[in-house]
Amino acid sequence: MKVLFIGFVWPELTSTAASQNIMSYLKAFNEHGYELHFASAALRSVLSTNLDVLDVTCHQTQLNCDSFDALVKDIAPDIVVFDRFLSEEQFSWRVMKAAPNALRILDIEDLHFVRHARHTLYKKTGYQPKDAVYLECDSILQEQYQELLHNEICSREMASIYRSDLVLSLSEFERSLLIERFHVPAEHVLHIPYLLPNTDIFSSDIRQDFVSIGNFRHAPNIDAVNILIQHIWPRIAKRLPGAKCHIYGSYLPPRIKDLHNPKKGLYIHGHVQDHHKMLRQAKVLLAPIQFGAGVKGKIVDALRCGLPSITTPIGAEGIKYDVWPGAIVKNQKDFIDSAVATFQSVHNFIPEARAILDMNFVPEQHSSDLITAVKSALNSLTGRRSKHFLQQMVSHHSLQTHQYMSQWIAAKNAHRKD
Repeated sequence: MKVLFIGFVWPELTSTAASQNIMSYLKAFNEHGYELHFASAALRSVLSTNLDVLDVTCHQTQLNCDSFDALVKDIAPDIVVFDRFLSEEQFSWRVMKAAPNALRILDIEDLHFVRHARHTLYKKTGYQPKDAVYLECDSILQEQYQELLHNEICSREMASIYRSDLVLSLSEFERSLLIERFHVPAEHVLHIPYLLPNTDIFSSDIRQDFVSIGNFRHAPNIDAVNILIQHIWPRIAKRLPGAKCHIYGSYLPPRIKDLHNPKKGLYIHGHVQDHHKMLRQAKVLLAPIQFGAGVKGKIVDALRCGLPSITTPIGAEGIKYDVWPGAIVKNQKDFIDSAVATFQSVHNFIPEARAILDMNFVPEQHSSDLITAVKSALNSLTGRRSKHFLQQMVSHHSLQTHQYMSQWIAAKNAHRKD
């Protein structure tokens, strides 16, 4: 059996949680004997992960080019996985033509339209630095904010979801939203939490300083760090003289790098090669996430390192727990108070972290669930597609637009070369 992954970007294992998730899917298929291919039209960076370790055949593709059709026909995949709806929009019509019997899987990571709606709501309600109140996960479901949820991105992403044969969701909240609010058939949406490569706690006897981490190509992370530097850290530093806060993340913007200020206990480092080593030596993770969606990789990584985290309801979204190692707070005052109290605590937070990992992330079980669902969908593919007329309708009308636009661009490019 052959699996073709189509990536919007090449995975960067040390940069993003999304890449860690895609890599875990590749590993799961690899362990079950599938032949793996990965294709992307993006340029590789110095941070791109070497996929050879998983016996993945890599293909550099081009946008709006018929050479992709030839590639798909040559590979003849049984399964095609799109890493986000943008990839599905660009390439699924070509997959349908070149490999019509391939099972099409959409990995949503987090719902872009939910993230966009929360960002809009966040900007609309405004940020009050002195007494900020953090958004609740279900705030966009309130009646007065319905127009924010039903946006253009929502229409495009939902069309992509309906076109797909199987959808993978990291978050149970988002799976429920798709089923209950948008009437996606339950059997089409599979909740697969992070397939962690090792659920053992990475512990350390040396723990000191506050830490924050996040990919700076992600708007929620930029906002969280700005809030942390400008409004939260000065008040923490005032109560904890001599305390230090270290900020890490790939693709660090110069405007944030310029805020590096050791005299005020603020150290801005940028990319870190081994983030688990860094996290298991820290004392408290600060994650004042105001908007976004899905399960946050930084929070999961903190749990794996036995590191307490101070975060918001959206920061902890999608993770079940009885006792949180650190605190989930609803306003900035409580964030600061909890950060100081947790930093001063001598409590060992590893048992709480261990309990949450056991409750949410069972890699062997979830990996088996993924492969079982894929096999079941493959075996019933014709029946599944004929049963859901809406999938056929959306595929026909939506992809006609993408197909003809892509063909127009290809023809235009060919004319320029001539």
